[in-house]
Parts: sequence; structure tokens; C-alpha cells
Amino acid sequence: MIGIDRLALSEEAVAYLHNMGVRSLDKFLRLSDSDIRHAEPTGVKVKRELVRVRDTISDFPHATKIRRPISVLCLSGKTWLFFTGNGIHTFSDASFDRLVRLLGEPDFMWPYMFEFISKLKTYLQDPDGYNMGKTRLMDYVGGLEDGFKKVVILHRLDGHSLDGIGGQFNLTRERVRQIVNVAFSRRPVLYEDRYLYLFENYKFTREQFMAIFNEPASTYWYLFTLKNKHIKEKGIPECLSDDYVLDELKDKVRSCVSCSNVFLGGDYVRKTCLNIMRYVVDTRCKDPTTVEEFEQFYDEVLDELGMGNDECVKLSHKYCVVQLSRMDGVLNGFSGTFRAYDFKAYDWQAFRDDLDLAEFNDMEISTRLLFVNRADLMRRYDIRDEYELHNILRKVWMDGPVHVTFKKMPIMIVGNGDRERQVREILESYDYRSRRQYAELYFDKYGVRADNACQFF
Repeated sequence: MIGIDRLALSEEAVAYLHNMGVRSLDKFLRLSDSDIRHAEPTGVKVKRELVRVRDTISDFPHATKIRRPISVLCLSGKTWLFFTGNGIHTFSDASFDRLVRLLGEPDFMWPYMFEFISKLKTYLQDPDGYNMGKTRLMDYVGGLEDGFKKVVILHRLDGHSLDGIGGQFNLTRERVRQIVNVAFSRRPVLYEDRYLYLFENYKFTREQFMAIFNEPASTYWYLFTLKNKHIKEKGIPECLSDDYVLDELKDKVRSCVSCSNVFLGGDYVRKTCLNIMRYVVDTRCKDPTTVEEFEQFYDEVLDELGMGNDECVKLSHKYCVVQLSRMDGVLNGFSGTFRAYDFKAYDWQAFRDDLDLAEFNDMEISTRLLFVNRADLMRRYDIRDEYELHNILRKVWMDGPVHVTFKKMPIMIVGNGDRERQVREILESYDYRSRRQYAELYFDKYGVRADNACQFF
């Protein structure tokens, strides 16, 4: 006798049946709608779940006669049902080898199972053609006759929340849910249904699902809508040892998920310190960041990935400093800070032309002078201080008519600039003044801060 604890029911539904004294499949299938509807206490959601599961199983005329620990059952609507000693399992596809492993060697088979075996042979001969012959999700939705409901469903497949859709179309959250659920309950077997078992039992984020199976976001939201939220999800790698997962889906998971890969930025990449560092810079270092702050962000990301104790991706402080100094897309700023900067997003030839260094030919200047005099240009290129400008010029400057030599930040020599000559010109151009006053005059003309220029006089 099969107990109700082996049915695909939520914990609330099982507890509800136990309170009614129903502990076997036999008694469960004999419950009427009235029995379920008027029993107390429980919510409407649980009652609907019980009616749906009872009606699905009742499509099989001999369900109440099952006593064997391993038995073969039949097609119910569009879904195959297998009753075994481990419970009731549903599949839209299966391979014959998987079926044999599941069932063992039963000494009987119901006559209508031959139709199932016939379909299995078709699937085994041409699995791709068998799957591609099914209706695609968007084709099914596009063929719905009710235009308004079609729009509601398309919004749901775009990832909009029930509340958001309801607010847009002046519907309640529950009404939106009903429209979507009714439409999907009447669907034929869709190509995307092949992911249902995998999606219900294993925890995928939207980005992971799309990256592994190369499916659009609409497929993810379709499966998210249909999934049984009461099933406890397991980690993705565990599906590789699950006989109920299609082999072709396992192959896609296996190609992405391994001990040498990690999911970062919407894709699976090799698990290396440099790849994780690159991800941390791009996502956590939009504003000026110290090396110490970066190391803290790095450890937080490792913890989020469940790799906090993985010695293979631990960083030393020295390694961190060296790699950040060499990394593309890192812009160094004042006092050892840095931030993420997309150099490829800008036209650096136009930048060099607009900077017009010919105006400063044969001068040793601070990049602060350029930063202040070319303020509009600095804003267009998201350059925030003279130190960032100095580092950008180091990376993008190409010698042409004007030769530039870069000294310690933020000093640069344009052409044949000579500091001693510049100091003499200041001294000769003005009557006797204090060292501080000379330094301020030097600052006004060459951009070097007065505190630093004092040592020149």
C-alpha cells in the first residue's frame, strides 16, 4: 500500500490529510470534493492542491489497486506517472535505460504501456527532433486568442511581479495569478517543460540558468511560475548524480559547473584569483577604494560563493597590490586609491586632440593645471582629480608633435620643460616676496600645489 507521504504534496497538505485520518493513496483517491472542501482547518491553497493531485492520479483507472513496491503506471493527460517504492514521479521525457533503472524488472506491464514504449523508441532514435517537434513557449503564448490575457502573460514572462502587472492593468494580484495559471494549465507539452524537474529540485538563479542552458529570460520566468515552491532545492552540482535529470541537460550543467569553475557576472569562468579580483573590481569598486577595502570586498565575495575556506583563492597583500597595478580597467588615484574605469568606453584620440597640450609646450606642469583648465573635458571622461588624469595620460598618450615625459604624480613635462628655468622666471618677474608668495605664483602658472612648490624657492 502506498502512503500519502510518497505523493508530491506539500507538508501542509500531508498534515491536513493526516488530521482527516487519511494515510494511504487508496483513501486519498476516495475523497470527494465535498470532503476536501468542508474539512477544517486549512486554507484554500492546500485544498486546491489536494484536488489537483487527486484528479491527476485518478486519471489512471487502476491507481487504487497498487500494492507492489515497484509498479509501472501510465500516461495521465500529457504527463507520464511512475509509482515506485520511492513515491510518485512525473516526467515529460525519459530514456529507456533510466526507466529500467527506476523500475527494476517488474513481472507485468499494463497493456497501454506499449504506447509509452513506442514513444520512447521515437525519442531514443531522434531526441533532438522529438524535442524540437514540441511547441515552444512563445509560440504557444503568441497563439492565445484573448489579446488582453496574452499581454498579461507576456509581462509575467518578462519578469514583472504580480503586483506590478496588477497596478499597470488595474487588476488584483490574485487575478493576475489566475490569468497566468489558467493559461499554463491548458498548455500542450512545451519544449521548455524538459527543464521542469531540474528547475523544481535544484537552485538556479536567473543568470545561472540562462548561462548554462542558453535559454532566454522568458523560459526562466515560465519555470519559476510553474515550480512547486514547497520542494526543497538542492545545489546545482548534485543534479549530476540524479537519474531523473535528462543526460543532455546534465552535459550542459557539467560543462559549466565543476570544481574548477565559478559563477561570476552572469557566466561561468575559471576559478582563479585574477578572475575573482576582476569581478570584485567591476562590481564593488565603482568609487575610489583602498587596497585594504578591496581585500575586505574580496573576502565577502568568497563567502557569498561558499569559498571562504578555499585556500586556492586566498590572496596575500603583496600579490593583491601587484595584480591591481597591472590590471586593465583599474584607474589609480590619490593616496593609493583606485577604482574601476572602462577605458574602452571612450574615444582617446578625440581626448588627446581636445586636451591641446601645445598650449603648455616646454613646461613642467602639474596635471592639476589641465584638470582645472579643461573642466568640461574632465567631466565628459569621468576624470575626478589630477591624479586620475596623470594615470590616464600615462596609458593613452601617444607621442606626436608634442613629446610628454611623465614624472612622479601629478607632474609631467611637455616638450623641453625645465623647472629651474621656470623658477628663475618667477623670481625675475616679481619684486622680493616671501617663499610662500613665490610658491603661490608658481601654483597659479604651473599648477603645482604651493605646499610642494615652496621647496623650489
